Amino acid sequence: MTHNQIQNICESLNLGYPISPPTRVYGGLLHLMWRLDTDTGSYAIKQLSKDIHLSEATIKQYELTENIARQFATHGIPAVSSLRKNGKSLIYTGENTFIIYPWKKAEMIENDAINILHATKIASLLAKMHLLHLSVPGITKPTYDTFSSNELIIVLIEKSVEAFLPFADKLQNSKAMLLEANEQYQQAIPILNQSLVISHADLDPKNVLWDENNNPFLIDWESARALNSTSEILNAALDWSGVTTCSIDQDIFIAMITAYKKAGGIINAKDLDAFFDGIPGYCVHWMVYNIQRSLGMKGSTLEDKTIGIEQVNQVLQVIYYLNDTKDELIKLAY
Repeated sequence: MTHNQIQNICESLNLGYPISPPTRVYGGLLHLMWRLDTDTGSYAIKQLSKDIHLSEATIKQYELTENIARQFATHGIPAVSSLRKNGKSLIYTGENTFIIYPWKKAEMIENDAINILHATKIASLLAKMHLLHLSVPGITKPTYDTFSSNELIIVLIEKSVEAFLPFADKLQNSKAMLLEANEQYQQAIPILNQSLVISHADLDPKNVLWDENNNPFLIDWESARALNSTSEILNAALDWSGVTTCSIDQDIFIAMITAYKKAGGIINAKDLDAFFDGIPGYCVHWMVYNIQRSLGMKGSTLEDKTIGIEQVNQVLQVIYYLNDTKDELIKLAY
């Protein structure tokens, strides 16, 4: 961030005068985050990745998701929404675009520190959010049903081999499995789209901050959309019980499902089966984006490439793990 950008942001939102240079906040996988302290308070600044093409539709989507967060907050959900100027969340200054939030005296919890208390609070919040059946103008259809074509996956694997990327051989050896997973994901989407609610859609541990009293704050609402409620609680249960480490804590997984149901949430059997058929392919979709980052596409920085490589390796392991444990996880979810 430049001095002029900081000054423009402060003036746009009446944040006062900076008392120190902004400090980088690490932990996100896409955007840059900063903390800015001024004489009026502290603020979290999201600097949007240059990978994001800010078309009119994209800008509208960012504004819409911030509106979703704001509406959930009015219903008692601890959603952190952005500060606004003239009703708009995006601040344009220099070559960058920013979204500014009030700073919360809270921290993200590390995966190895997650316990049943944390997980069940998230499950109960999800049930409350789903039961609200929030209505938001501007959401007319599901926005998560995009997927990568098998042709694109094949091309990216070939490019990875040509570029001697560290995961290229693993991708090449896994090509048949990845293509099959992608096809199963596409088949699961129409089933999951039959029953939808508006919700966060990315409520994994990195998107929740906890204060000293273990109260959660839900952040990073940019994926908020209409989605299948059963798929969201199952995805959250996987995330909070350790799926990214390929070692599920069954007690946490079961506790989240139980807490969700106790809070009034409903898990549909048909949707449950479709979710577990489709989740490896959903992971493929995220992996595709990170292969592109690793290849330096879309103007990726060195940091972007490093994160991309880490994510591809991690996601590939998770896909194998989900395939191997699918039947066991379905039994636990029932």
